[in-house]
Order: sequence, then C-alpha cells, then structure tokens
Amino acid sequence: MVLIAAAFRYGNYITRDHSIEEMQEDDVTIEFVEDAMGRDKPKIIEARSGVCLILGWAGQNEPLHTVVAYDKGNPLNYRLLTVYRPDKEPHLWTNNYEKRK
Repeated sequence: MVLIAAAFRYGNYITRDHSIEEMQEDDVTIEFVEDAMGRDKPKIIEARSGVCLILGWAGQNEPLHTVVAYDKGNPLNYRLLTVYRPDKEPHLWTNNYEKRK
C-alpha cells in the first residue's frame, strides 16, 4: 500500500476515461483523489488479481473509494479505473465504508 500511496502522492499513475467520468459525476477533483490516496493511510478493502478497492480519506474526513489496477510484472504501473464517494450511498456500506452490506 505504501507504493500505491506514493504513486498517487507524486502523480505516478494513469487515469482512464471511466475514472474521469466518475470523478465528474461525484464532483471529485484529481487533487481530492491524490489527497485521499496519497496521505495518511489509505486501506485496501478488497483485492482480486491485479485490482484492488481502496478506501482513502481526504479533506475533513471525506471518504473516497478508488479501484486501482496494477501490473504484477511492473508493480509501479498503477491505473485508476474508477472513483466514487461511498458517503453518497451510505446504505451500501458498513464499518466506516470498509465493507459492503
């Protein structure tokens, strides 16, 4: 997780069209994403082969979920697949946005 956080802190990742669309839908800026992912302790809450769902916090305790893909052959190649604000649909989450209901 340290490498992923550092990648977002320093802008070393690739965005996808879908992630940009999702950011626009939830009024999330790239600065918000970098803040949530690149500081404190973002946490991997789900992981599958080469993809993980990460919970990060930005601003004044504002949660953000990101789905990040990485290449196992090149673990420094991170792709931001999607972004959303779980607090916009809190009924779908438990445990402070860490588990699906």
